[in-house]
Amino acid sequence: MLHIGGSNVPRQTILLIKQINLKYLELYVKNNPNDLSAQKKWNELRDEFKHIATEFWYAD
Repeated sequence: MLHIGGSNVPRQTILLIKQINLKYLELYVKNNPNDLSAQKKWNELRDEFKHIATEFWYAD
């Protein structure tokens, strides 16, 4: 019973790190609109984050 939600911590950590990366890239692209490689990476990460967010679940 002590570790019933133990798998939630790494999953939540990965989601938060990806969210931080997404926000950083969003702000970078906003300040540097001519950097096409950053825009491409931002779009890829945004699509990946949408996919992860739809299948995210907690183990209770």
